[in-house]
Amino acid sequence: MSTPIILVVVIGFICAVLLTIASKVFFVPVDERQTAVREVLPGANCGGCGFAGCDDYAGALVADSELSCSKCNPGGPAVAEQIAEILGRSAGSAEKEVAQVMCTGDHSVSRDFLEYQGMQSCKSAKGFFSGMNACSHGCLGLGDCVNVCDFDSIKVFNGVALVNRNTCVACGKCIKECPQKIIKMVPFKSKVHVMCSSTDKGAVTRKACDNGCIGCKKCEKACKFDAVHVEDNLAAIDPHKCKNCLACARVCPTGAINSYIPIKPLPKKLTPEEICTFSKEIKDSYLALAPTIDYLGFVNNIIVTFTSDYTDKIKTNDDLVAAREETGEMLRLPDELYWGIKPSFNTSISAYTELVLHEENVEAMAES
Repeated sequence: MSTPIILVVVIGFICAVLLTIASKVFFVPVDERQTAVREVLPGANCGGCGFAGCDDYAGALVADSELSCSKCNPGGPAVAEQIAEILGRSAGSAEKEVAQVMCTGDHSVSRDFLEYQGMQSCKSAKGFFSGMNACSHGCLGLGDCVNVCDFDSIKVFNGVALVNRNTCVACGKCIKECPQKIIKMVPFKSKVHVMCSSTDKGAVTRKACDNGCIGCKKCEKACKFDAVHVEDNLAAIDPHKCKNCLACARVCPTGAINSYIPIKPLPKKLTPEEICTFSKEIKDSYLALAPTIDYLGFVNNIIVTFTSDYTDKIKTNDDLVAAREETGEMLRLPDELYWGIKPSFNTSISAYTELVLHEENVEAMAES
């Protein structure tokens, strides 16, 4: 009975010795920085950095000093800074990005080309007459992007995929999976987007979808920052030039340009009579406030003098009390004067600010 046990122990001992020798002979040295970088990375293994996973990216960072530290989108700027600190180099640009589905053609505004009853997959539908929608460029809404998202950040609502900007980590999996290629990576700070991907002529697009871009160029003319251009019947916004001013969204006749900022109507353009009346009100308001403004300037001068004269003298609380008694009468502004003027001043200024938002009003007031 003891012989088999001894035999197993001896075999185990021999294997242990062989494994120990093999670990020494075939040992591959690992840079400690690689281990440190790997611990910093979030471990999503999404491939958004262009490498097979976090381990590969960590190894590449250590091996290549020119490789950017900001390629990890799930980690964002915080992880980029930690990696840069470990490797002793600049973090580089790490602007937060999110995925954006460039389509709003849901069932309420788009038309169907056929009734699709095949496999519930966008890729399958795409291979069957380019999909079931009248618009061959729009979202097919069968959820291939939803299935590959590991962060539950994209869902299909009423036939169109929507991305949750707050939970998207910009891994890029949905972009690779979409057969229509209508999911783009955009800067998180960009709030205005052309939510259409159709390059068909305007008449064709309108027949297929009410929200489609018709290439009318109204947005291009309205933009003062040269951020919007229409090419191949489709408007495109340059996120690096766009100021999120909403000028393009206000003039878009189809609603193809969408914004995450509420779009308020522009202030009305005043008539010449209204401009004259309003300009007179502003001037009268200023004249009424002029004595108070002069008085406040006088008070400010007294305060400056008080500060410079008494800084060296005030050492105790008694000194401070004496200084206040000496200058108090000069610094007191009557409450009835302050509270009587302030509301009218605020009302005039707020009304003025609201109306001059219209550039033509500014020019007319300057002339009057």
